[in-house]
This record gives sequence, structure tokens and C-alpha cells, in this order.
Amino acid sequence: MRAAGHPFVSYAADAIVVATPTGSTAYSFSAGGPIVSPAVEALLVTPVAPHSAYNRGLVMSCEDQLALDILAGSGRLAVEADGNLAANVEPGDRIDLIPRPGAARVVRLGRSTFYERARRKLRLTDSAEIPVTRGDDGKHAAIRNLSARPP
Repeated sequence: MRAAGHPFVSYAADAIVVATPTGSTAYSFSAGGPIVSPAVEALLVTPVAPHSAYNRGLVMSCEDQLALDILAGSGRLAVEADGNLAANVEPGDRIDLIPRPGAARVVRLGRSTFYERARRKLRLTDSAEIPVTRGDDGKHAAIRNLSARPP
């Protein structure tokens, strides 16, 4: 992967997902990428099922150039855009990704925020929650009755 025109990292993975924040909660999130507000103008690069020591994704500015060089040890690869086959690439090919900032316009009915929708859709209310109680003064929170876990 090239970031801002310079080599940055080589991923060994089943796939690489490049997403906008609007699409970040689909494939990128499923592959371990972050939840990113659609108000952020960025590109997310997330390796899918990485099998190398470096397995972290990257959040890049839309102003930075992003390119993927297909390594010599790779076979023929498919490039998909929104689930549709866009091209096939061969070892030695380069894919230049050029974002179009502000390309998508989304109409929302209702008044829920992005975070409320993400919490509901991802069922984050079902995640482990720590019980919090208020102190005697009513202002300070305390975490109580946590079960001790063995090391």
C-alpha cells in the first residue's frame, strides 16, 4: 500500500477493504475496522483476515494519495466496488484510488443521530455494561460489585 505517494505497508490478507466513512460500518467494520462518523472526510483501509504480523487498518485523509500495488507473489485478483466486479488485476499492477469528497448525499427521515443509529443497528446496547452507582453527594460515579477475574 502506498500512502501520500510513498510505500507504507505490505498486507498479507484475504482482501483489502477501502471504504468511506459512510460505508465503514459494512465491510470494513465486519473486518475489524473502526466506526467512523460520516461527517469525517476520510478513506479507511482495512485488511480482511490478515495473516501477517501487521494487521491494523489505516484512516487516511481524502487529500492523501492512496494506491495499492499488487505484489509479485499474488495471483490474479478481483477488484469489487459496492459488491460488483469492477476489474481484475495481475501481479505488478497498481490500483490508484481517488476519492470524490462529498459525492454522496443522504436524506434522513427522523431526528436520530449517526451514533444512535449505529448503536441500534450494531446492537451495542447488548454489549457488556458496567453497573454505575452515584456517590453520597449525587455527583461522583462509582463502579461497584465487579466480580474479580482470575489473572
